[in-house]
Amino acid sequence: MMFQLAMEAQKTYKKISGLERLADIINGIVFEDGMPVEAEAI
Repeated sequence: MMFQLAMEAQKTYKKISGLERLADIINGIVFEDGMPVEAEAI
């Protein structure tokens, strides 16, 4: 049963893009148009 569920999930799985920026997002850095925004500009 689990194997069948995994095979079905694999069909629609989409890899996360920008994984290297995940730590920045968690730390609260704001992005605009894909570029980090300085704190003074907010």
